[in-house]
Amino acid sequence: REAGRAALAAACAHAAAAAAARTVDDEVAATRRRVRAIRNRWLPRLAAALADIELGLEEQEREDGARLRRVTAREPG
Repeated sequence: REAGRAALAAACAHAAAAAAARTVDDEVAATRRRVRAIRNRWLPRLAAALADIELGLEEQEREDGARLRRVTAREPG
């Protein structure tokens, strides 16, 4: 009877540990999918958006510089 109880307790502990291991494995797989999505989708999109914004800012700076040159060229010196 005592051996049966010990076996039952060991089986329950093993089942709980196995369930915990499956949960951790599932979380690891989900995290890998999220990391892959970030690397393959979000980072390229964000990099492209940053490049567009930087280009727009550079164009605005050039336009502002040209405007300033025109204004200073018109002013009598």
